Amino acid sequence: MAETQVDGLKTPALTDGEFQDAVSDPAKQEEKKKPTALQVAQLLESKMHELSASLQKDETLLAEKMAKISSLIDELIREVNAK
Repeated sequence: MAETQVDGLKTPALTDGEFQDAVSDPAKQEEKKKPTALQVAQLLESKMHELSASLQKDETLLAEKMAKISSLIDELIREVNAK
């Protein structure tokens, strides 16, 4: 934090009229509040649902691609056996 010193006194420097790193600023204090256990649990649950949905979508896409690859391999095997 930039400080101004005047004969033994230190004051926080102002940037655009606002204190830098001012701990007494109520807005800054609210930012530093820790989330409750319930809030953390809700956030984790939400993230888990998002991941589950994403994995389900990825699993479906993977299954479709594997089916296409399998059919292409079967087709190649038939062509090789036909010759």
